[in-house]
Amino acid sequence: MIKIEVQDQNIINAFRLLEEKTGDLTPAFNSIGRSAISYIGLGFRNSVDPYGKPWLPLKWRSGQPLKDTGRLSRAFVSQADRRQLEVGTNLKVRWKGREYSLAAIHQFGAIVTPKYAKVLRFQAYRGGPWIAAKKTVIPPRPMIPLSGLPTSWRKMIFGHLTNHLGQAIQRR
Repeated sequence: MIKIEVQDQNIINAFRLLEEKTGDLTPAFNSIGRSAISYIGLGFRNSVDPYGKPWLPLKWRSGQPLKDTGRLSRAFVSQADRRQLEVGTNLKVRWKGREYSLAAIHQFGAIVTPKYAKVLRFQAYRGGPWIAAKKTVIPPRPMIPLSGLPTSWRKMIFGHLTNHLGQAIQRR
């Protein structure tokens, strides 16, 4: 799981105030988690990272990156409790007897080289031609923000927190 720490003081203060008023951040975290999954989905739909930078285009087939089957984009989930929110996926791919995180491969990119042969032999997509290569590079296509929260994410989080804070104040 990738850990993101919020460093925006307004958001931190809103979290503290909401926790002080309610004692339970779960409802706010659940709302934020649903929106984060929607934002990740928009990134897939538009082939852009969370900061709006376009993903590198495909090399071996036409179409958009990471939209072949949609399996990865649909695999993101959120889980919240009183103290934290987790957003991610446990989707794994199995290759040569080992499991790899599909999201991590695409979030950070990868260089694949042959381990037991002189060349790799693979199909870039189902039904496509067989390719032989000494290595293949999977470029990074970030789906989750890692270099600080994008403005749109900060606004979304702050919006949920102020909404939940307003509801908490009205209940008193």
